[in-house]
Amino acid sequence: MAELSKRNKKIHRKYSYEPDVPIKADLYKFQKAGINFGYRAIKKYGSFILADDMGLGKSIQAIGVAFKLNSKRVLIVCPANARGAWKKILDKHTGVSYNIVYNKDCLEARTKFTVINYDRLKNIAEGNLRNKFDFIISDEFHNAKNKETIRAKYLKKLSGIQYKMFTSGTPILNRLEELWVVLNIIDPHTFSSYQEFVSKFSKIKNIRIRMRFGKRFYYKFIKKFYGGKNIDELRDIINPYFLRRKKNEVLHSLPDKIEQEIYVDLHPKQRKMYDSVVKKLKLKIDNKKITIKSAMAQFTRTRQICGTTATLMDKDYSASLDALEDLVKNYLYGEHKFFIVSPFKATAKCAYERLKKMKIGCVYVDGDTNAVESNKAIDRFQENSKCKVYVGTIDKNKEAITLTAGDYIIFLGKSLVPAINDQIVDRLRRIGQKKVVNVISILNRDTVEERIEENILAPKERLCDDFFDGTGRIALRLGHIRNLV
Repeated sequence: MAELSKRNKKIHRKYSYEPDVPIKADLYKFQKAGINFGYRAIKKYGSFILADDMGLGKSIQAIGVAFKLNSKRVLIVCPANARGAWKKILDKHTGVSYNIVYNKDCLEARTKFTVINYDRLKNIAEGNLRNKFDFIISDEFHNAKNKETIRAKYLKKLSGIQYKMFTSGTPILNRLEELWVVLNIIDPHTFSSYQEFVSKFSKIKNIRIRMRFGKRFYYKFIKKFYGGKNIDELRDIINPYFLRRKKNEVLHSLPDKIEQEIYVDLHPKQRKMYDSVVKKLKLKIDNKKITIKSAMAQFTRTRQICGTTATLMDKDYSASLDALEDLVKNYLYGEHKFFIVSPFKATAKCAYERLKKMKIGCVYVDGDTNAVESNKAIDRFQENSKCKVYVGTIDKNKEAITLTAGDYIIFLGKSLVPAINDQIVDRLRRIGQKKVVNVISILNRDTVEERIEENILAPKERLCDDFFDGTGRIALRLGHIRNLV
């Protein structure tokens, strides 16, 4: 088990005194240190980045910082599906007024805390409301990592708010330069230029790719980011307002996790469909008659077929889902509950339908599920002993939810980004979990799923220790795709 870094040990010794804030919770020592360190950082620098591992209570620490600053009005910006989680935290741990915004009209309410989702930033930034807040908490700030997005631009417009705090368990999902937006808001003088930041701290290669326009071919150079450099220098710059602790550093009593891979052979109907798509794709790549965009679409199609044939036809044939049924039958009895996820809606939906036919109590949440229904599903899974399974898509359920009632996670396919897969696991393995968490990946033998696990996810995880747990980026080219399928 890893020990605390020297820096974190020093911070914990110096700042783990009682923060003297009106929070109705027994805080861990590391949470007290987070509140006190964050308060000092914000008072001196105006901003604070809290990048604790997922499940270590970043939200309660953010509320503690807000109280310690004696902030009059606090704006909390979070993903849409996290608003319900913030409501529960504010209800349970504070006795102050708050406002959860679901429509524009609710923005006018004068309360201590106002919670909005990132897509409501425009209403705050362009109106006269931004001057009404003295503290902004940007929760899961990696949602605004791309400097070209509307979210990032409106978040930057709120940089004039007196105090700012940014929280995320995965501050960098793919590339080091994703951190620039937040650093530019915090310290626009040091991090004024994106190009200078990338040039100084990112490893870049210029890759020549062949493009097709009609019957003509031409070559184009693109930049490929593949890691970071001068990492120690960047750490030294941001350390005064940056704090990250890992689970195995501060929660020695947290139950362990057991990882297992189950390999299955595609159903004959799947195999026929899969081989047909792969054969055509390889032929087009070999003859250089396909663009990278089209190849990626077909690559994704092969992954979808591994989930279920329902992606391309009405009938659901799936070796993965057959194996899932057996797993659930074997472990259903007793106190076990399951969190089942897939990158693809069709696979997740078919899993849900199969479980319903088995008369198993379950809930389902994907990108089409609104925030209210999502919160109801979470509550039912957490509180109702008859609800045994929570099924959903990875993108919808990767952050800002707590599913500690479950102790089994079953992946029906994974994200190509290891940090996102870790986020899924941490929906269960977080504060409040009492059981060992079992992580099961069902993989189809001799398919793209098996090769992704071997050639993308495992090597990329080894690159994830350079800075904030991950700077490697997956940038597939035609040759890569051909080898994977």
